[in-house]
Amino acid sequence: MSDPVPVEPCCIWRLLVNGWTYDQITRELHITGPAVMKAEQLQNLALRDVDPKLIADPVIHRKPKGAA
Repeated sequence: MSDPVPVEPCCIWRLLVNGWTYDQITRELHITGPAVMKAEQLQNLALRDVDPKLIADPVIHRKPKGAA
């Protein structure tokens, strides 16, 4: 039996977790609002039975100011 593999959530789900609005996502990714909602729903469904420890950290960490 192989070890569990971490799951990388889709970019739309990551953006939503990081506080982006539907309007911001539709503008930046050039997709419709319903497409954003559908992607969010599909990702939530896909992650439903996944051990939370195997979901890649959805928070986008920014480099501190002045860091190289």
